[in-house]
Amino acid sequence: MKLASHKLAGLVIHHHLSLPSTTTMSFSNIASNLFSKGGKAQVLAQNDNDVVIVAAVRSAVTKGMKGGFKDTRPEEYLSGILGAVWKKAGVDPALIEDIAVGNVLPPGGGALTARMAALAAGIPETVPISTLNRQCSSGLQAVNTIAAEISSGQIDIGIGEFVA
Repeated sequence: MKLASHKLAGLVIHHHLSLPSTTTMSFSNIASNLFSKGGKAQVLAQNDNDVVIVAAVRSAVTKGMKGGFKDTRPEEYLSGILGAVWKKAGVDPALIEDIAVGNVLPPGGGALTARMAALAAGIPETVPISTLNRQCSSGLQAVNTIAAEISSGQIDIGIGEFVA
């Protein structure tokens, strides 16, 4: 199976600080603070419970089905991005607690391709991986999934990746 387009990106995401948060703001408080004097600064201030992207990597872009990567298999792309992103972040791959890969209409849901790529990138088989198929925003959903898991305390380190 060949990708229709050759754009990949991977993000390592984790909490800004590992300390538990003692204060939280509701959405309505955040929205009202945005419009008050100094509100924007409060919203943009760093907090113990911030979820941050610590590394981002993307592949080269070529013409879909015609460019320099036309004969490259999806797992090769994914493997290169997965390996580059955890190395750039300086994270031990055994500490990664979840990986979410977004793609539109991958054959078989994309699970086999994603798992092969993770293993080839040096990520242990004990790290869970999931794939999502969401039209036009699967990458954003992958990143949101990992960020939500971190924010809720389910995991500390994860990778959100997308293939477009």
